Amino acid sequence: MAIRSKPQQRAPASDERAVEAFIGKGGGVTKSSARAGKVNRLQLRLPDDILRRIDAVRPTGLTAPSRHDWFLQAMLEKLEREEATN
Repeated sequence: MAIRSKPQQRAPASDERAVEAFIGKGGGVTKSSARAGKVNRLQLRLPDDILRRIDAVRPTGLTAPSRHDWFLQAMLEKLEREEATN
């Protein structure tokens, strides 16, 4: 039976380091959800064409907001505009 030395691990490439940093960062609660306090649930009915338009303008990718977060952000922006005019 032959005995071999432990294989050397190679240093991660810069892309791999970036991926590991992103994974290590972890997820979290959105800022608006964190300061919302008590949460009330509601049902929202949207026509298909509006939902498609929203999905078309909503960012995509690994760090893109979920639909829920996108809706919260849009509602908060609208509230801030309305409150600023009153």
